[in-house]
Amino acid sequence: MGQLYISRRDMCYFVVYTSNWIHIEIIKYDSSFWENKMVNKLKIFYNECLLPEIVNPLYPKRMLKADIRESEIIKNSLRKAVNDYLLMRNSSYTLVSYKLGNYSTSHCSKP
Repeated sequence: MGQLYISRRDMCYFVVYTSNWIHIEIIKYDSSFWENKMVNKLKIFYNECLLPEIVNPLYPKRMLKADIRESEIIKNSLRKAVNDYLLMRNSSYTLVSYKLGNYSTSHCSKP
């Protein structure tokens, strides 16, 4: 959708080709999806994740993983996505907190 917006196209072809078959999907530009679902998320990502690293890069100075900035919005979205997936996969499981890399999140385990 982003490429359609930037190139000002109304549609494009998404083609998957293998030696055995080919599939062609027509993707049409959806302005309401772009404006309601994508623009705000892209602005948040740019302002909170990309721009601070462009202006003042921390990682190249000491080359430590701890120098990588992690936006709270990104961490919360990751937690929610993991929790939603695991809860959907088996609703009879209970939620248990754990640490995943730099992310504190939760997973499901049997009671």
